[in-house]
Amino acid sequence: MRAFGAPAGDPNHKYTYHKVDSKATSFKLPSEADMDYQLPKNGIFNEHFHQWLSGRWAVDRDEVLDNTKHNKYSAYAQFAANPL
Repeated sequence: MRAFGAPAGDPNHKYTYHKVDSKATSFKLPSEADMDYQLPKNGIFNEHFHQWLSGRWAVDRDEVLDNTKHNKYSAYAQFAANPL
C-alpha cells in the first residue's frame, strides 16, 4: 500500500531478481525508487502522534495490575494509614 505523499514509481524500472534453487523461488529486490514510493521522506502529524502515544501508553496492558509506583490514594496505602 502506498503511503501518502510518496512520489510515483518509475514504470520503466528494471527489477533485480534473485533465485534460490534449493527452494525453487525467486524474489525481487526493491530499488531506491521502490522504497521512495512506499515510504515518504517526511512523516505526517498523525504518524508522529501515534508513534509518540505508543511509546507512552500500552493499550493491551491496561488491565494488568502494576504496583511498581506508589499511589497514595490506593487501598493498601489508605488502610495502612487509617487507624480504623
